[in-house]
Amino acid sequence: MMIPAMRVDLERKLITIGVGELATPPQQRVRGIGGFGALRAELGRRAHEAYRDEHDGGAERSSELSVALTRQIDGYEARVRGRIDGVAWAEDCAVVEELKSVMLNANELAASKADDFAEARRQARFYALCLDEAGRATEVAAQVVLLSLVDGTRRTISADYDRSRTAAELDEQLRLALERAHLAERRATHRRELAERLQFPFPEPRPHQLELSDIIATALAAGQPVLATAPTGIGKTISALLPALRYGLENDSPVLFATAKGTQQRLAASTFEALVRKAGCEPGILTAVTLRAKERMCPEGTLQCHPERCPFFADYDRREVEAAAVDQLLAPAVHIDGDRIYQFGEALMLCPYELSMQLVGRVELVIGDYNYAFHPAVSLGTGPVDDRAGGAVVVVDEAHNLFDRARDYFSPFVADRSVAAVVGGLHRTPLSDRRLEQDLIGLCDSVREAITDVLRAADDGERGFVEGRTPHALCGADWIELASRSSELQLRYGHHNWRRAYIEPADPVMTLLEDAGTLGALVGSEEPELVTYVANQDAPGGRGVGVLCVDPARRLARCHERAVGTVAMSATLTPLSYYAEVLGFGALDPVLTSAPSPFPSEHRRAVVVPTVSTTFRERDGYTGQIAALISEAVAVQAGRYVAYFSSFAYLAKVRPLLSVPADQVLVQMPSMPLPSRDLLLERFRQSSGPMLLLAVTGGVFSEGVDLPGDELIGAIVVGPSLPAVGFERQVMKRHYDEHDESGFRYAMVYPGMQRVIQAAGRVIRSPDDRGIVMLLGRRFAQSPYVDCLPEDWFRFAPTELVTEDPITELSAFWRSFD
Repeated sequence: MMIPAMRVDLERKLITIGVGELATPPQQRVRGIGGFGALRAELGRRAHEAYRDEHDGGAERSSELSVALTRQIDGYEARVRGRIDGVAWAEDCAVVEELKSVMLNANELAASKADDFAEARRQARFYALCLDEAGRATEVAAQVVLLSLVDGTRRTISADYDRSRTAAELDEQLRLALERAHLAERRATHRRELAERLQFPFPEPRPHQLELSDIIATALAAGQPVLATAPTGIGKTISALLPALRYGLENDSPVLFATAKGTQQRLAASTFEALVRKAGCEPGILTAVTLRAKERMCPEGTLQCHPERCPFFADYDRREVEAAAVDQLLAPAVHIDGDRIYQFGEALMLCPYELSMQLVGRVELVIGDYNYAFHPAVSLGTGPVDDRAGGAVVVVDEAHNLFDRARDYFSPFVADRSVAAVVGGLHRTPLSDRRLEQDLIGLCDSVREAITDVLRAADDGERGFVEGRTPHALCGADWIELASRSSELQLRYGHHNWRRAYIEPADPVMTLLEDAGTLGALVGSEEPELVTYVANQDAPGGRGVGVLCVDPARRLARCHERAVGTVAMSATLTPLSYYAEVLGFGALDPVLTSAPSPFPSEHRRAVVVPTVSTTFRERDGYTGQIAALISEAVAVQAGRYVAYFSSFAYLAKVRPLLSVPADQVLVQMPSMPLPSRDLLLERFRQSSGPMLLLAVTGGVFSEGVDLPGDELIGAIVVGPSLPAVGFERQVMKRHYDEHDESGFRYAMVYPGMQRVIQAAGRVIRSPDDRGIVMLLGRRFAQSPYVDCLPEDWFRFAPTELVTEDPITELSAFWRSFD
């Protein structure tokens, strides 16, 4: 058993290190069967407990025995600590037992050699030396007990303990550990020096940019997370990246820039390159890597990640060229993107994805998706960046998107149809391991029975179903037991497939086992933000059971606490108090900051028109007036406008009533493929005359589209873009009402207004831009909607924006520039 990681006090010349860490020095990342690191560790823990339960119970054996020894190494005092798995006593003799779980069956275990378990044997010897030097026994021996997680087979091998040889071996490992400590200290010193060289890289900072950067730097130094909202165009990326990188270098920690958008990833990379140039650093001194999804890094295009299936994966960990390839990539680089890694790996016949993962531990900045910081696999220490997310300064871009992403992480659903499909597949294509096959079918039968039982109970209770779903308590004990079985079968099934070189990227069996395991674990937690439910045949996924995470704050807070520092930013985090709570910052003493707009306020005119109603019940009666207001607004000043609607259905009702020439109207259609969207946007940008684009709020044309200058001079938003009232929103509303009676605001208003502000933010993107924002609908003039409007839109209060004569005000605005 390992104690906490090595600690070295260079001033006091003191080393404290665990036996496990000393016996297993740092090396290249080890790949588990299918990446089941945490699952394998849990099953290993159970195997260890089972062994101890069988052998404990008398004075002749000790378990979890604490030991220690002290050595003098090159002028340092080394204190070695640890706990022995077990010691068998016989008079003055002691036999140290080191337990090691393995993924080998009986035949493979019998055929294995002692040298295959060199690190476990070394660990047993070091424990024996601790016991020997303490004088606990006249004679000491050591052995390793191998415990198969595949079929329960056990085998004992000797560790070949000799006191003098083991003492020399331990001293050598201590010297190597000391060398690593000195190297780490030199690296940390170098990085602290580099931190002082980082300066604002651009000729002139924009208004409020340096103030925002200083606020972030001060908060990080004080150990406080930061939640910052700042208008588009202020330069949030450099304002956050500069202090984050300085702080990371000062604390010998990488920075993880998390964003879902490719455009923002490229912006982060170019900003980092500017910082490095300004610092005068040669390539290879400070480096960033942009991570790309696994499916986009597969040269074979099959995701058959097995050495017998993929030549790029074959013998990857043992090929000496891999370490040299990482060095070769880093040497001349400031930023290494996915294309470069892909081409480099392809040329050397090395898996590009695995190569990118090797780079992570060697760079100062990692740029990638939210998953690398917040996905449960990462937070459990088994994700693609291993433990780096827990030791990183995390910058979250477009942080308003994190809430729904995090909710999805913890909202598994087990569908009856998926279970039936797995059973059918096993019958059609039986496994070579018939016991495993029968156990899988047995689990499926148990899951289907549990689904049927809970559906029957829900029907008997005459619960109301919404979208085919209704909240319903699940028996925690039953689902915890199913989760335990699923976890064990997941490892056995993964091992079975790996041994047979069978890899299916979207394996329905593995998906079911993962979902059932996750669902059972969440049901067992009994947390109020995790609402269990049952679904009938009318639900989107058909019959089944699931967990709906309505509030991910508690889990996100754990991620923030693990990080060295966290900065979350967006242009649409209003109100800040709401986002601080739902994004997990509420109890962490966060610094909340709102930056003013860097652009002249006279360049934008925002108006709220309360003379029309856009509620579902009333909007059809105002369709003509809304069409007239849009038509009149775009006629005041010729140019390009976008009118945003809350749905395609209402857009279709307003469109034929517009008094705008048909050749000056473009329309976003439902489910437009990417090429069609790109073509529509290009037609809009390249139009030589006036143009009106009709689109939906929350769609692709309302977020992530950059339309500077005269490419867009006005945004018209028809009604608050409230989420559809369905099962999930009803459950979320009920949860927050029970919390502090904020259900409607948290579940509906704030998410809807975020979309509105995001759409309106397309208008002013630079200091020279001029444009109008017109919000149509009386709810915009009422609380709580009006309270969500950005402060840089008004002078004293948002009610200043309300007008019953918007066209006159817009005309006056445009005349002011004549």
